[in-house]
Amino acid sequence: MNDEKAQEKRRHPRLLREEILSIKLIAPPTDFAHQGESIYCSTRDLSASGMQIHVNLDLDEGQLADIWIVLLENRGTFHLTGRVSWIRPQEHEDEPGEFLCGLQLLDESEDLEAWQALFEEQETRH
Repeated sequence: MNDEKAQEKRRHPRLLREEILSIKLIAPPTDFAHQGESIYCSTRDLSASGMQIHVNLDLDEGQLADIWIVLLENRGTFHLTGRVSWIRPQEHEDEPGEFLCGLQLLDESEDLEAWQALFEEQETRH
């Protein structure tokens, strides 16, 4: 997906921010060897409704994932549920991971309300 099309689909502004997170793959669309294992990766950017992550595994579009992310500056730990919207090979050698992946946060995420509140605070400050 090119950047213009991706920009058109975004409902919320993105914050360029690198954070460490752990994901566990759940309800895979196909059999997957890493189901239930913690996979450590990092974010490229964050928004109220999703995130881009650097990951070393070629995930399937539609894959569901449990997401655990601890934000710096004592903003807390968040347990979210996401769906892989897209995945593509990493374009820049200086960025971590082999793939760049878009995760859409799902309404059933345990901490979605608190997560979205962080971005509302951010918008009111600017």
